[in-house]
Amino acid sequence: MGAGWHRIRLEVPAERAELATDLLLVAGASGIVEDYPELHLPGPAISGDPREPVPPPPSPADGRIEVWGYLDADVDAASALGSLRASLADLPGLAGAAPRLEPVPDEDWGHAWREHYAAVDLGRRLRIRPTWEAAGEDGRLEIRIDPGLAFGTGTHFTTAACLELLEESLTPSPPPPPPSVLDVGTGTGVLAIGAVLLGAGEVVAFDADPDAVDVARGNLRSNGMADRIDLWHGTLADLPTGHRFDRVLANLLAPLLCELAEDLAATLQDGGLLIASGLLVEQEAEVCAAMESAGLNVVESRSGGEWAALTASRRPS
Repeated sequence: MGAGWHRIRLEVPAERAELATDLLLVAGASGIVEDYPELHLPGPAISGDPREPVPPPPSPADGRIEVWGYLDADVDAASALGSLRASLADLPGLAGAAPRLEPVPDEDWGHAWREHYAAVDLGRRLRIRPTWEAAGEDGRLEIRIDPGLAFGTGTHFTTAACLELLEESLTPSPPPPPPSVLDVGTGTGVLAIGAVLLGAGEVVAFDADPDAVDVARGNLRSNGMADRIDLWHGTLADLPTGHRFDRVLANLLAPLLCELAEDLAATLQDGGLLIASGLLVEQEAEVCAAMESAGLNVVESRSGGEWAALTASRRPS
């Protein structure tokens, strides 16, 4: 791999491998390798796309496997490791896991990883496709993303669900004036780009990670939206007081959703919608309670595997 690549090695019970994979992706991994040393396989099994249907591997003899998450040079490896440790701390079956960070020797992986990414159709109108694939000819609204730079390529349920819920909230077409959208923790910028394609008016996106903002800015340029989206580095605290939106997108982990529930609610117009994901199904009740306490009514919930996504409406002031 290119200079600066690292990987996080995590040994987990086989039945929690899917959850470990998802957590590594949320922490910033751009590709996943599952290794089954007890089975004497000829090599690791690469699965760069968590939505890709692959047959389940046989269970290892000792009931545990190693899951490796690869971090490219644009990801702060120490921060990713810290984020993963925080996520593992309170999860059954994973609390005792000890992730290890190590550098990856240089190899020519640049083109090899591409075969694990393909265009993904979402909802009725959207498509996310890698920058190297040709455009489709079926009229879908396409978001061009270079995978492996920041979390949010559309292949993970949390990102896909946010886009699908946003599309449904704007279908068949939003009434004038076009709704305003705030993307909290934009990552690759995929949600903000999708919002513009779906007919949003004002779109504001930010991220606390300056590297993510750089990635998002590049994706905005490649989609011709550098002038359509107000992108900046910062947090909710940097948003002007009283600035409210019709839709707020928050693809964040459950503890942060709970911590920011009141602040997120404060950014919504009365009747506006918060579309949130990044929480595990087992954390849904806790997140819903935080939202209800913040003045939001949870109006929809959906799940995919171990992950969930919510839509909540702001109650009138």
